Amino acid sequence: MQEIWAKLLETTWIEAVAMISGLLFPIFAAYEKKICWLFGGISALTYAWVLYEGKLYQDAVLSIFYVVMAVYGYLMWQGVIKAKKQQVKISYSNPFTVFIYITIGLQYTFLGGYCFDNFTDASYPYVDAFVTGFSLVATWLEAKKKIDNWYLFLVADGVGIWLFYQKGLLLTAILYIIYCIICLWGIFRWTKQIKLSKLQ
Repeated sequence: MQEIWAKLLETTWIEAVAMISGLLFPIFAAYEKKICWLFGGISALTYAWVLYEGKLYQDAVLSIFYVVMAVYGYLMWQGVIKAKKQQVKISYSNPFTVFIYITIGLQYTFLGGYCFDNFTDASYPYVDAFVTGFSLVATWLEAKKKIDNWYLFLVADGVGIWLFYQKGLLLTAILYIIYCIICLWGIFRWTKQIKLSKLQ
């Protein structure tokens, strides 16, 4: 208990901002509210700094990617970058596509882990690479409103809980516990939406 309290006292204001905005992102995403991408962008910018300071370089780079994806996701949900300017709807990916995305996540785990292990002073490079690789893939699927994104995020976030706790980022570890709960909620809500859309 003293260790947890000590880690809480070490929390910086920038990690607190990152955590709060990061918490609002999936909540609004589950409700299909476009403002989710604004909070996602704020969280990504602030976490880029927090994670770089913690020598979790791959997650820091992932955060920069999230800033770009926040813009892309918003435009995608608006229908701006779709050829017919139709808003994208919730759907499932086909099994082969899911297999491809899992393969990409695993390939990044080994390649990113190897590079950051051998050429930087990164902490936990392979675990960091796993969280980064699967989060990248899940974010891409989320922007396309593929329900599979929640499953991949659930796996990545579960591993992230351990990683951030080990690095002393207690608020971030707590955030990732909440993310796992939100993933389950997102799966339930989006599955319900798909069923309702089939009835219309």
